[in-house]
Amino acid sequence: MFRRQTNEGRIQTLKGLPLFQRCSPKELERIDRIMTEIHVPAGQMLTYIGEPGDEFFIILAGKASVWCDGVQLDVLGAGSFFGEIALLGRSVRTANVVADTEMRLLVMSRREFRSTHFLLANVAEAMLNEISRRLSRADEGWATSETRREGVRSLPR
Repeated sequence: MFRRQTNEGRIQTLKGLPLFQRCSPKELERIDRIMTEIHVPAGQMLTYIGEPGDEFFIILAGKASVWCDGVQLDVLGAGSFFGEIALLGRSVRTANVVADTEMRLLVMSRREFRSTHFLLANVAEAMLNEISRRLSRADEGWATSETRREGVRSLPR
């Protein structure tokens, strides 16, 4: 893991994300140093179900859809994260994620994700709260109000 210079603008962005709201300025600086910002075009597959999970993603801008077995489970937007299940459990991806729009993402490797710079108590608690929310939604069929209006779509090819 190498050290990058901090980006003050991005630190302010991180502070506004639910995942990092309880982090101190020093913790946010450490987190910022291990993240890489990437831009992806609409239509790009970001994760593939069953593949090894080597990255964790946080959406800064844009939207992505989460798919499993041809069913759209969720639509993620700015502030959402994904990829944590494979990294926490040292397992494979549990869903496909595709960029619906052009996106700006923060990405970190498995090693960076599992480091003491990132998996702080406040971050882990916020992540577990979101995972719990997702599991609760599974009982409802994962459909968001937007998905219910549009009807369940088939997986894009």
